[in-house]
Amino acid sequence: DGVIGYKNQNQWRAAPHTDFALLTLLFQKVGEEGLQCAQRHHTKEVTESHPLGWQPVPPLDGAITVNIGDMLQRWSSDKLVSNLHRVVMPTGEDAKKSRYSMAFFLQPDDSTIIESEKYETVTALQMIQGRVRAYWPTAEEDRGETMENTGKGN
Repeated sequence: DGVIGYKNQNQWRAAPHTDFALLTLLFQKVGEEGLQCAQRHHTKEVTESHPLGWQPVPPLDGAITVNIGDMLQRWSSDKLVSNLHRVVMPTGEDAKKSRYSMAFFLQPDDSTIIESEKYETVTALQMIQGRVRAYWPTAEEDRGETMENTGKGN
């Protein structure tokens, strides 16, 4: 196991991530495991000697898994925590099986104001756009360009 605690670190059904919106309702099918949530170290930094632990979240009949999203963490001034999670790639015979789940992502209208005691006030749209850019920067951002310094802006 490495720092992220999985021997095939570059093979995922869904790589480690947090959800962007307020919250996620996840409906999983019993018998199709793979979802794992990170176990947070409250006193240690994640290093080679103290790897991030992962807790399986097995599907239960009739259960709905609820994930707090980044937006709700910000809105609550970190009182509610957006959990890091992943879906691991199965091995052996299980690798031939499909995994089906259905997610419902709840988020407010784009113009909703997200105010917090801890963070700068933003709209819901600004929050989502910021998270998207953090995960998937544009080619221009990768080269250090912006709309203004390329002449493409207003």
